[in-house]
Amino acid sequence: MPDIGVPTLIVHGTERAEWTSEGADAAATLIAEAKRADIAGASTLVSLEQPEAVAELIVGFWTEG
Repeated sequence: MPDIGVPTLIVHGTERAEWTSEGADAAATLIAEAKRADIAGASTLVSLEQPEAVAELIVGFWTEG
């Protein structure tokens, strides 16, 4: 992951047991331009389970810089 040289948004569903918040944090630290966000109540298919929340995160990610 250190070779990723573009802005990256890591989205974590809080109900996904296989990938913890700590795992998402660890992944984000390996990418220079990473931002990490949690989606409460989402599991594996975050964009299908919480599409409005994901869209809001993406828009914010791209408009912030």
